[in-house]
Amino acid sequence: MRIAIHLDDPSYPSPSPYAVLWLETSLLTWLREGYVGLDLPEAGILQVEPDRTFVRSAHHSSPWCVLEGLSLDGSIRARLGDAGRAHWCGSADLPPLQGHWVVKRSDSHDRRPRGSARSLYVGST
Repeated sequence: MRIAIHLDDPSYPSPSPYAVLWLETSLLTWLREGYVGLDLPEAGILQVEPDRTFVRSAHHSSPWCVLEGLSLDGSIRARLGDAGRAHWCGSADLPPLQGHWVVKRSDSHDRRPRGSARSLYVGST
């Protein structure tokens, strides 16, 4: 599943900070496909709770971002165009910010993200 995360930062020159992530829902991992203005690693893990998902680094416990309304527990499958609130937890380049996420691609089965030869198994290298 491909999602875009857009942050609301009026002080940032256009475009506002954003990231495009590929979510490997069966493995609960993610891979960064593109970004502007975010200090985000190339890959990490997903922590799923009812009605929200935490985007985390593979090696740190603090989340980079919380995606409200994105449930990956298998009870409801996200569809193209689904959206919700995003909470950027802060990093070296940005303080905590609010924003939103939107599903850009949702497949019936997960596929390797475009332009990526990296393994989605975080920490396997």
